[in-house]
Amino acid sequence: SLRHAVLVSLPFALTIIPLTIFSWKEDRVVSVGQAAKKAKEGLRLAAKSKKLWACAAFLFLFNAMPQLGSPVLYVYETNVLNFSQVLIGYLDMTANVGFLIGVALYGLFCKKLPEKLMLRLIVVSAGLSAICFIFFRGALSAFIIFFGSSIIGIIAYMGPLVIAAKACPENAE
Repeated sequence: SLRHAVLVSLPFALTIIPLTIFSWKEDRVVSVGQAAKKAKEGLRLAAKSKKLWACAAFLFLFNAMPQLGSPVLYVYETNVLNFSQVLIGYLDMTANVGFLIGVALYGLFCKKLPEKLMLRLIVVSAGLSAICFIFFRGALSAFIIFFGSSIIGIIAYMGPLVIAAKACPENAE
């Protein structure tokens, strides 16, 4: 029931509040004018950074690719495969577990890779992940594809963002 779903998800939502309040630490700004000057200089350096522009272009082009969007997927799941709303919910949960595992894998292995290799792996793995949807024919294939593509998808999302964060000059953030 909806009541049970809310009760199950409530502890996770309530955990975010103290984590945000107690783990977000920032140094106090002594002078607003001085901070503004530093930020202006950081933005000037960021505008001149070829690496940062390359990261921005990569992220734009990578995210501008035609994708199997959720409305199309939902119509396919409900009208063609006759999936129930409960099964679609389980698929979403499986995808979220895949996201968590992908974040852990990124933290353990991927951030140690050289940047060029990381970007190549992202493009190849994302292409392979998209091709896997050709085999989306039933519940079992849906669980496997959602799980695998979620792992690949979050790694493909985090990789360029981490590279861009490293390329960002100080005070430009």
